[in-house]
Amino acid sequence: VGTMLKLAEEKGELGKTLIELGAYFESETEKILKRVITFLEPTIIIGTGLIIGSMVLSMFSAILGISDIKF
Repeated sequence: VGTMLKLAEEKGELGKTLIELGAYFESETEKILKRVITFLEPTIIIGTGLIIGSMVLSMFSAILGISDIKF
């Protein structure tokens, strides 16, 4: 990037080069974010399912445990 900017400055096209570099890095950042989000979506769904499943399991065990109480 540094060499590219030096050459652009020597040619007098620094502004154009900076715009092109900005567009390039913006597209690369978007690609990386899409990959991260694609990875995180199933992880969040599985995590939420585990939390809800453990809550349901604890409620059922409490409901079924009531029958063991002697009055």
